[in-house]
Amino acid sequence: MCNKKYIMGIVFFFVLITMSCSVTAIPPVQTTTTIAEQTNGMIIEYIQDDNIQVDEPFEYQFHVYNSSNGLLLDNTTISCKGHMYDKKGMLILTLIAETQEENGAGFYFNATGGNFTTPGIFSYQAHCNDSTKGGYVSGTIRVSQGGNTPTPEETSLLGYLFFAAIIFWILCLIGYNTINDKHEYDIGGNLISVNFNKYIKMGLGFLAYLFTIIITFMAWKMSIKFLTFNFAFIIFDTIFTILWISVIIVFVALIPVTIIKVVGDMKLWDLANRNLKPYGGKKR
Repeated sequence: MCNKKYIMGIVFFFVLITMSCSVTAIPPVQTTTTIAEQTNGMIIEYIQDDNIQVDEPFEYQFHVYNSSNGLLLDNTTISCKGHMYDKKGMLILTLIAETQEENGAGFYFNATGGNFTTPGIFSYQAHCNDSTKGGYVSGTIRVSQGGNTPTPEETSLLGYLFFAAIIFWILCLIGYNTINDKHEYDIGGNLISVNFNKYIKMGLGFLAYLFTIIITFMAWKMSIKFLTFNFAFIIFDTIFTILWISVIIVFVALIPVTIIKVVGDMKLWDLANRNLKPYGGKKR
């Protein structure tokens, strides 16, 4: 009984941690356009696309307008610089804006992929000015293994499938730990009935193993899409790889074990039908 409680405690803890990591990792809804404005200064407008993949370069494109009259400003009258900060808030990069159009009206910062070697949330600031006025904008860049934001439909589907797999996994474990697979004997040692529930129990155990692979695989995929810390991706990737490679070994080992149990049960069944005790002699 203590062992069963211990096993179920581990199962509950693993499920709780996995669910917590997956739920808290879902990113907020992003807007498509962001405007930063300084009073009597400049407006910096850019398309918000702040999800990039590890080691992928980040190109930050924007336009600058005069906030008093809305005129588009170019590199003949203003200059723009930017700062990039790592996950700890340390300055890692200072950028000079380059022009993206022939007339110099559009700007961009180009940060190479070598600045984003691990997942995380990186901060940035961009500021533009001339001799009398200026403007700035700040934000964050989300670096992940997948490099994109899943749609709400994809997020919901992954969540439902993940929870369904966990429920079936728990049911298989409960069934495995509660099914009685012992043969029934009387006080004198006579075999009353052969219990074939052991095969159901073995099947539930194997299903639980398969659901463990499925859950780990989904957790690995969700860590690629949602999480911004690397250790979770490494853990799930390693566990899934080990379980997936081992499934053939487990399946091959299960075949002879099942055959041995079937042969043994058939012999017991035959002894019972012949009115013989399993350990020798006749029943009284």
